[in-house]
Amino acid sequence: MVSELDSKRIIELLEEIDSKLDKLDKLDSVISYLHFQAFTQLKKVVPKILDTPEKMIVYDACDGESGIREISRRAGIVPMTVSNYIRKFEAYGIVISRLYKNRKCPMKIVDLEDIGIQVSGKEVKKVKEESSESREGVLS
Repeated sequence: MVSELDSKRIIELLEEIDSKLDKLDKLDSVISYLHFQAFTQLKKVVPKILDTPEKMIVYDACDGESGIREISRRAGIVPMTVSNYIRKFEAYGIVISRLYKNRKCPMKIVDLEDIGIQVSGKEVKKVKEESSESREGVLS
């Protein structure tokens, strides 16, 4: 049988958990807002940073689960070049590195398709731009 003291402690813990969940919901909202704000800037900046098809292919391969060697092999680009590109991408803040299965794996912060660039294999294509009106209509 649960004592009155234990019951009170359980209730306190549940209230604490509920409070933390509320804070996480607010944090998710803030992250979504920041992502939306950054999207316009990313759409302008990323194509300037990824100024060659080779850089676009390397960036697109940054899935957060593949290391430099895997990206190099997949892209058909020497590992040192891939490593140099990724270092530059990290410096610009368009790639973050995370640990995945105990190794450092770069992860892109935005999909190229989301900003109008399509990469399939070793081919890069511009995707037809959506009109700004259609994007704004989503928000209305």
